[in-house]
Amino acid sequence: MEGETVIAGVDTHKDVHVLCLLDGLGRKIWSGSFRADPEGYDRLAEAIGDPGSCAVVG
Repeated sequence: MEGETVIAGVDTHKDVHVLCLLDGLGRKIWSGSFRADPEGYDRLAEAIGDPGSCAVVG
């Protein structure tokens, strides 16, 4: 994914959050779910990557 536009979408819920990463053309690169707890938030942040690695996060 290095060098390409990445868009991260997060669907939040009470117990689980779902992350989907898209390329600049809207094609799915990766998706996964994370528990809505401190460990899950850390894993979600790791999956998104460094600040600035995504063009948009929402």
